[in-house]
Amino acid sequence: MCLACQNVSLLGTGCFKIVPRDSLAGRIPNEGVLTQVRNNIFLVADNYVDQLAKLQPMLATQMGVLGFDGQWGKHNPSVWQDMSLLFKRTLSEIQELPLSERHWENLGRRVLKEYLSVQLEFVELGEPLRDLNNIASPVQRFRETFDLMPKVSVQDWESIASRLVSLDGGIDGYIESLSEGRRRGLVSARRQVEACVEQCAVNAGPGSFFEQLSGGARNAGVPDALQVEVDRGIAIARLAYQCLANYLENEYLPDSAEADGVGLERYSRASRYFLLSDIDHEAVYHWAWQEVATLREQLADASRQIDAALSFDKGRRAAEIRP
Repeated sequence: MCLACQNVSLLGTGCFKIVPRDSLAGRIPNEGVLTQVRNNIFLVADNYVDQLAKLQPMLATQMGVLGFDGQWGKHNPSVWQDMSLLFKRTLSEIQELPLSERHWENLGRRVLKEYLSVQLEFVELGEPLRDLNNIASPVQRFRETFDLMPKVSVQDWESIASRLVSLDGGIDGYIESLSEGRRRGLVSARRQVEACVEQCAVNAGPGSFFEQLSGGARNAGVPDALQVEVDRGIAIARLAYQCLANYLENEYLPDSAEADGVGLERYSRASRYFLLSDIDHEAVYHWAWQEVATLREQLADASRQIDAALSFDKGRRAAEIRP
């Protein structure tokens, strides 16, 4: 499935909606129709994914695009210039497409255009230059990429070894991007940085995730020379994370932002980035707090059912220890 079609499922709610198959009657194009339309928006979308995979091999692995599992690609500021050009070029290709009467072409065109416009805005505002947080940033993705890589054949382990021994280059590029962000005054919050320092220390220290890969290669029965390369790569990967921890703690942290909040303007951009939709943030904010208040009252009722004399906190603790 092309990227445009994948993102159709994510519009508005950020999650997939499962509907009865009968309700889709007449809406899913048959194979003949798909063959007819592949020379327009779907071809543009497929070409975009191909180019994206070349620029971001780590993302290619996450998307399941084959052929890039031994590479990291560039992570320094220049890659974002390349990404910006890709977004603009693809948007131009979409603009040049003739109008269509087919529903799926128009839907794919609208979704891909919106997706690329949001991506381009993020790059032009320098957001990748402060992509640092404790949940979903390159700090985690470098390591998590290995979770997504197959570990069965010798070729699989050759790709893993290739990435292990070159991880220092990928992290060096990431540090360059963060440093450029610091130069522009684009930095992450202090608490995010501190959390990332701890995560890097875990990946660099004894018992690191990377050490598990040595046993995995051995269990897969890889040749001795490849086993040596995997073990060498593990040492390089751990050292790379130690260097990242040192950089974040000694150089980045002093320049980090004290406030956790990012402000309404940046928050609005981020919500549009993830939802591909504009929402009323004030209304959603008040709705969420109402839901929290309702939930807290329901929990208080449950506490009183356990024991009328219990406070909310004591009732919560009682619920944790009583069947």
